[in-house]
Amino acid sequence: MSDTAGRSSGWRVQSMPRYLGWFLAHHGLNAVFFMLTFGSSVFVLFLSDLGLDKARIGFLLSLFPFCGLVAPFISGTVTRFGLKRTYVTFYGVRKFVMLLMLAAPWVLERFGTTALFAYTVVVLFIFAMLRATAETAYYPWSREFIPDAVRGRVGGMNNVIISLASALVMLIASWVLSRGTGYGRYQLLIGVACAAGIISVLCSTAIPAERPMPVPSTHETWRAMRAAMRDRRFVGFLLGVMTSLLAMAAYPFLPLFARERLLIPEGQIVLFDVASTVGALLLSLYWGWAADRYGGKPLTLATLGALGALPVVWLVLPPGRAVTLALGLALAFTSGAISVGLGIGSFRWFLNDVVPMEARTAYTSLWYAGSGLAGGIAPFLAGWLLRVLAGLDVAVGGLRIHAFTVLFAWALAMTLVSTLLYARVPAEADCRTRDYLRAVFTRDISRIVKRALRKPSAD
Repeated sequence: MSDTAGRSSGWRVQSMPRYLGWFLAHHGLNAVFFMLTFGSSVFVLFLSDLGLDKARIGFLLSLFPFCGLVAPFISGTVTRFGLKRTYVTFYGVRKFVMLLMLAAPWVLERFGTTALFAYTVVVLFIFAMLRATAETAYYPWSREFIPDAVRGRVGGMNNVIISLASALVMLIASWVLSRGTGYGRYQLLIGVACAAGIISVLCSTAIPAERPMPVPSTHETWRAMRAAMRDRRFVGFLLGVMTSLLAMAAYPFLPLFARERLLIPEGQIVLFDVASTVGALLLSLYWGWAADRYGGKPLTLATLGALGALPVVWLVLPPGRAVTLALGLALAFTSGAISVGLGIGSFRWFLNDVVPMEARTAYTSLWYAGSGLAGGIAPFLAGWLLRVLAGLDVAVGGLRIHAFTVLFAWALAMTLVSTLLYARVPAEADCRTRDYLRAVFTRDISRIVKRALRKPSAD
């Protein structure tokens, strides 16, 4: 969307698809499934309580993105089977596969930790492959059913719904974990998650299927991918994405950092997810509007730098004090508010400026595979570092150097590399990052405050 068109639209939402309600309901219910299974501190704490060490947890978390590497090899088949049909089918089946995690405590009790780990690997691998297949279809499908002109605002509205659902369900999860003991509390949450996930898939059936298009042969599919890899703008963007995912390696292990180094109980740790989703909720609409007005590139650069530096701030929190929880909640709130801006900005930049409509399946499958490779390496590397450096604990000046210190420093270094790579990628009609930041502090913040203070009668 051009800067002029974004400016003329102001804060109003226009030209929204008629099936927007079903789209939002689908993602809101899927957020419940995501947060109560593999997408929050609940899952990490569950695996830890089952007796799995950090390296094994890191490996299990890496399965989800690693399976994205299959995308280029199945994109042709996915197109022939149908983008919507593939998404609905495979996203639906995976909900039933996740129910198999309910048996994990029984496997541990009956056969031991080694068998439990093997069982969990098999279940999560099947789940991750189903997820990767569904999402290989989703991204080229969404390139079509969400209009370019309102992609940022639809993303903002979607994140509001996701954040509301996530915050509510994590408050419930915090209550369940605080009131109960043992594995039953985790099993209850997983059961609720799968029920919500099944309803979510049913809602997605109301979104229209892709328009009929010629089915490419295998040769044509690979030719399109080779052409994409010769596109310097796409390759530069993909390298920026991959290094930014490496920069996020510390985030999955913040719950364990909070429990081990900050001495915060599990029930309170889950509140960090609530604070994060509240932060995303409050700023989602702004990020969506700003993406359509200023473009995706300035949002990506501004939010990436801030998000990559936040884990380092966790290191200065005082352990075992009453104020620690409040400060941790503030950091989680900030990271949630910023991360949604990074997601909306980079996704709009990618789909609107980098991906050509006629080759969208080739581009998005390569992007998904590259993201999967980096996203898989990140938690695996993080878990490995935490295990290898488990005995490290020395004082340098006023700072304690331990395994988490090294991990957070790695995240900061990768943030700098990613920012430099992204900065070299051209974007069409996007304003410069410094102009965007100037507009934020001279115009956008005052506008947000005025709207928040406006009396209802004035609308």
